[in-house]
Amino acid sequence: MSEREAPSEPESVPHEAGAPIDAVASADLPADEPAPDGASRPSVAPRTMGWRDETVGTALSTAVVGIWLVFSPEALGYGPGDATWNPVVGGVLVAFFSIARLFMSWRSLALGLILFLIGAWLAVSAFIFDAPVQGQLNQGSFGGVVALLSLIGLAGAQRGRELNPK
Repeated sequence: MSEREAPSEPESVPHEAGAPIDAVASADLPADEPAPDGASRPSVAPRTMGWRDETVGTALSTAVVGIWLVFSPEALGYGPGDATWNPVVGGVLVAFFSIARLFMSWRSLALGLILFLIGAWLAVSAFIFDAPVQGQLNQGSFGGVVALLSLIGLAGAQRGRELNPK
C-alpha cells in the first residue's frame, strides 16, 4: 500500500449515532452564544410526557374501560340469571367519575380514590356474585385495571401538586 492508499483514521464524532451534529454541538454552547456554522438551536427542550398527560391518559383509559364494562355482559353472553347488574352499574360509575376527573381537576384526589374503590370492588365482587367464568375473568381483570390506573393517575396528580404548590 502506498501512502496515498493508506486508510484514513475515522473522524471522531462528538455525538451519538443518529443525532444530528448541529443539534449536539449546539447543545453544549451557552444560550447566549450563536451556534457554529449558522445552525439554528432549539429554543426549548423537547416535550416529554408529564404529570398532566399521565393524569389525563389514565382518566381517558378508565372511561373506556367503564364503557366496556357497561356493554360486556351483552357482548360476553351473560344469562338472565347471572349477575349482569354489577359490571353495568360499576361501568357507569367508572365512566362517570373518570370523565368528571377530566373536568374537575381540583377534585382529582377524591375522584381517584373513588375510582380505586370501584375498581377494587369490581375485582373482588366478580368472584362473589353468580356470574359465568368469562364474566368473572372480564370483570375481575378490568376492575383491577381500573384500580391500577386510578393509582397511576393519583401518583401523577400528586407529582403535579408537588411541582405546582399553591
